[in-house]
Amino acid sequence: MSGALFIFSINLTLALVMAAGFFAVARFDAQNTAARWMALAFLLGGLSVAAEFIISADIFVTLARMTTATAFLAAMLGVTVALSRYYNTAQDWASLSVIFVASAMLYALTLDMPRNDPVRQVLYQLPYALVSLLALSHVWRSKCRAVLDWCLMVLLLLAAVVFIGKSIIANMVGGVGSEAQDYARTVYAMISQSSGAILVLMVGMLILIMLARETAARLIRQSERDSATGFLNRNGFMNHGDALLRQLGNGGASEAALILAALDVNIENDARSTRILPFAGLLHALDPPELCIGRLGPAQFAILMPETNLLGARKTAEALRRKIAEAENSPGVFVTASFGITEKERGDALSDMILRADWALEEARHAGGNCVRLSARSALGLARPKAIS
Repeated sequence: MSGALFIFSINLTLALVMAAGFFAVARFDAQNTAARWMALAFLLGGLSVAAEFIISADIFVTLARMTTATAFLAAMLGVTVALSRYYNTAQDWASLSVIFVASAMLYALTLDMPRNDPVRQVLYQLPYALVSLLALSHVWRSKCRAVLDWCLMVLLLLAAVVFIGKSIIANMVGGVGSEAQDYARTVYAMISQSSGAILVLMVGMLILIMLARETAARLIRQSERDSATGFLNRNGFMNHGDALLRQLGNGGASEAALILAALDVNIENDARSTRILPFAGLLHALDPPELCIGRLGPAQFAILMPETNLLGARKTAEALRRKIAEAENSPGVFVTASFGITEKERGDALSDMILRADWALEEARHAGGNCVRLSARSALGLARPKAIS
């Protein structure tokens, strides 16, 4: 086995391993469509390498040559589609079809040209270079400028340069072989395949890391959400609420208010859709949209309102209470709700605000429900006077 054939074997193995990795991500996260396209791209890349073995064996050489060229081009187009899905950029399928058909026709026209003709070598590599730049354009248009995005753009630009420069490298090291079957025995084949494998592996691993990170982030977001209402669950609300308070403190804007809202009813499993979801719909309609809203219990919700004081929060709570009371005329849809409100004090954590708002909520319940109560300042204490017997 020649050195180039050994590298072919390595490249084929790498393509299959990378395809399996992307398929695993896609299997684990059905929403990650980019992973499925990357898996398909590496399978097509493996097909391109497998066709090189057929050429070396002098079997169906013309068909195998076309398969090698078009399969690798299709693999690169698959990477382009994957990046468009990952970066959520527009992709014109008609343009991709034209690129593939035109390139296939170009490859067919160059089959009978002298293999060491520099013009033929440039024409052969030109579609690969252009598709590399097309893939780069998706990253650039997304306006994402994190470290991994810059690394990916550099690698795609490097790939385009390498494809264009291959004709120069081939002439420097003795050509690509007078016949297609001779390619595997040339020095150029070893250089081209080994450098290409390194570059493809770097691009593939980088995209795999990005897609796996996206999947992990999506799973974390899902674990922080209440499936019934779409709001944050208790853990998610505590994490995001604390982060929001820290952000307000760092920006110098210390005002924030917290509303605890609870329906005045024991929620049973069969009543959730008719009572909780309409109430959640009212919360979804709140303005501004940057409010941090969480479902802390079966019938209890929390609304953290940045840059809002106690009176502003009370206005919001009263508006919600009236809407719920008005909807009471619809049998089985709504019940009344109680509200407890507090505002951020110096040095407060979210847990401190929740403690005072919960005290105010209990006051509203003790008053018979369907009302809004404000919490006492922390310096005044939260103890209730004992009833006189």
